[in-house]
Amino acid sequence: MISPPMLPSSACEAQIKTAEGLILVVRPDAGGEAIGFGHDLLPGESYPDGITPEFAETLFQQDLAKAAACVNAHVNVALTEGQFDALCDWVYQYGCGRLQESSLLRVINAGNLSAAPEQFERWVYEEESGAEKIVEGLVTRRAQDVALWNS
Repeated sequence: MISPPMLPSSACEAQIKTAEGLILVVRPDAGGEAIGFGHDLLPGESYPDGITPEFAETLFQQDLAKAAACVNAHVNVALTEGQFDALCDWVYQYGCGRLQESSLLRVINAGNLSAAPEQFERWVYEEESGAEKIVEGLVTRRAQDVALWNS
């Protein structure tokens, strides 16, 4: 773990909020349901009447803190703020478990920071009817991650 722990910047927060959008009622999301700024509903969570923008912000801050804690716990090399922010966005979307299993993390922890942008760009697919297809929204989001990484 990097000491002291890094925190996401306001640029990171803005990028995630823009990418996720604000939805005040539960909506279907990859394999489950989401609300607010892409908050995946946890077992036992239910918002039949929706949520307020203020509560969406609370959920967002909790989810972002979890993403940051994951990056701080699993990356064992020094990062710039932009690199940390890019990883926080990625973890916010895909989760800590996916980071732990990813070649993205292996490349970074091996100290090959210049290869990370190529790793980000691999995460632009979604499965549909048993086949993988490129999703333009993911292409855009990964390009934003690369821009943060390089900032």
